[in-house]
Amino acid sequence: MKHLATLRIGHFSAKIIFNATVFGLTLTAAMDSFAQENKKIDCQKQLWYGYHLNWKINKEWFAIAEIQERHFVSPLAQSQLLGRVHLHKNIGAYDAGVGMSLFFSSPNNPNETERLVVPEMRPHVEFNTVKNVGFGTVHQRYKVEARYFHNSEGGTLANGYYFGNFRLRMQLGLRVPIVRNRNDNSNKMTVKVQEEILLNAGRRIVKNVFDQNRIYVALDYNFSKTLSVEMGYLNWFQQQSSGTKFYDRDIIRFTIYQKIN
Repeated sequence: MKHLATLRIGHFSAKIIFNATVFGLTLTAAMDSFAQENKKIDCQKQLWYGYHLNWKINKEWFAIAEIQERHFVSPLAQSQLLGRVHLHKNIGAYDAGVGMSLFFSSPNNPNETERLVVPEMRPHVEFNTVKNVGFGTVHQRYKVEARYFHNSEGGTLANGYYFGNFRLRMQLGLRVPIVRNRNDNSNKMTVKVQEEILLNAGRRIVKNVFDQNRIYVALDYNFSKTLSVEMGYLNWFQQQSSGTKFYDRDIIRFTIYQKIN
């Protein structure tokens, strides 16, 4: 019965991954086809690199701190600098978290000469779950962000912030170990495949309820139980507020992960 239950869980999780991937790829292909037909797609290349710290406080609580730099490749120009802190509580195979992000965003057009950097605050709540499917693990994340943008006027920052919109994020991922340590059978190298769909909600959202779709493939290498590096490719397809203009971004992402007990 135990093996049968494991088989059912694995089949169910694999089915979820397949359906979500097909939906995401179909949605992205449809958006891309529509954008190309209307010649309103903006293709960009970016490089992201960052540091991710996981601090285990005790068996129930852990905290995460992140910092990441994002910039355009051609021409070379900054896109975003961000910092994120969140606190999580383990509830069995699940965890719930709450946190805050601070973004410093430059214009989306790297060729613009006036490059005002606009701060943005994003408080968020999230819910995560991990399921073992035998050959790997299935990761799911559901996240809600509230976006507050710094006021600007005449090309300069003004006092205060205004509420922009809520953003709903649904992420599904699969992690499969391909190399294990001989000593303790822990994962040495892991392949990560994930997809995330983001939706907008709020009074200001009229034509871009669909915000973006992200497909990510990466390789994670563990130097030890507390330190690892990850490098991958991210395709970020985003609809702009006009509803007829899109960004299609090819991104190389490099991250250092550290754990502290």
